[in-house]
Amino acid sequence: MPAIPVSQKDADRMVLYEADVKAIFLNGTSGGTPVLPVQFLPAVYNPAFEQFMRASFISIARMMLSFQAFNNAVGPMPLTSGSFTTRGQTLLVLAAGSGFHGSPGQLIGMNIQIDGVNKGVSRVYTNEASSHKAFVMNPLLVTGIAAGAHTVSLTALAGTSTDGNDIFNATVIELPF
Repeated sequence: MPAIPVSQKDADRMVLYEADVKAIFLNGTSGGTPVLPVQFLPAVYNPAFEQFMRASFISIARMMLSFQAFNNAVGPMPLTSGSFTTRGQTLLVLAAGSGFHGSPGQLIGMNIQIDGVNKGVSRVYTNEASSHKAFVMNPLLVTGIAAGAHTVSLTALAGTSTDGNDIFNATVIELPF
């Protein structure tokens, strides 16, 4: 594909765009609300800028790795995935499941672990006894995981019960930064 000349103004905006993409994906670690900054968009249509945006998103998508640890896996917990390999970048872990408690008015849920180390929880409050409830999904940004082979495990929080009526899903996406 031939190069399209880009003005210095648009080149400066592209640098801001790269920083903003990183801020959007990493903002969750600071407890803030991710927002899409628009100050870097050109005031008028620019085909070169559009080409850059498309190429950037394609490049980011190509650099991401994903692993589906559980796809409608039937309980009970604990569940441990097969091995997956990372490059040592930031991981986005998406996990969902369900469970119940034998007594009414209890907090139930699951631990989300990488290599047996808790990285987060997914939980919900149940009013009824022995009523299966879906845990509220908690997307986790996980840093500090070395490159190499890893596993995902889902374990029940204290007092949480699971059985063959409970379903679990988990996906790990390695971000390109």
